[in-house]
Amino acid sequence: MPAAIYPRLTAADDETWSDTRYIWDNSRRPLTDYCVVQRTLSGAVRFEMDGQAELAARGQALLFTHDEPSRYGFPAEATVPYRLRFIAFSPGALRPFFDELRSAFGSVVRMRDGGEAARLLDEIIARSHRHDFRDPYQVAEMLGRLLFSLRREQLSDRDPVDPIEYGRHLMDNDAGGRLGLKDIARLTGVSREYFIREYTRRHGCTPGGALRALRLEKARAMILATPLPLTEIAAASGFGSADALRRSFRRHFGENPLALRAPGR
Repeated sequence: MPAAIYPRLTAADDETWSDTRYIWDNSRRPLTDYCVVQRTLSGAVRFEMDGQAELAARGQALLFTHDEPSRYGFPAEATVPYRLRFIAFSPGALRPFFDELRSAFGSVVRMRDGGEAARLLDEIIARSHRHDFRDPYQVAEMLGRLLFSLRREQLSDRDPVDPIEYGRHLMDNDAGGRLGLKDIARLTGVSREYFIREYTRRHGCTPGGALRALRLEKARAMILATPLPLTEIAAASGFGSADALRRSFRRHFGENPLALRAPGR
């Protein structure tokens, strides 16, 4: 069975942590292609990537890989233990599906208690502990079902046949600039021209303008909250260079971005 094609489960377990000794930096792990689905049973975990931090609490799951510059761990402000249930797997042919799931919905996704995705995760872990998989093909099948059930769950609170509102959701969750309008149109199943025309009709502005405003708001928040240089903020918020961010920022806000850090502001 070609290892490069078929997914392979590498770890599956529950853990409980109650202090900041629980911290992992994926950029310092041994180089592997492992993907991780990590469900929060109670408490929360802090995840950081591309200059942004977010929490995954109960009813949510964390998605990440071992070959990326991200960090996660026990939040310093937490007052209750963090209980987690996770699997790690070498994704094989499932890697594009895993990456698309994160691209569309982010690294923190819904995984409600008792839902299809949570039940599948529980079954994968239980079978792993019992050494109860019929063969490697069953492992691959169940991992694929888990990813697709997760995707279905993210769409459960919106009309999946409305490509414009789904596209708006993708834009709202892509302030880091990974998706362009061509990518968003492809993910929603309509042409780029139709998406631009219909989005503009409904919302009174072009999707390109809406994306730019979202990225500028992210850049503004990072300037105010971090000491990062403008080059890093530009990259994290979807601008090609610090100069491109400066020009767009001045047009939108009427001032130089670094003026926000001036004493007395």
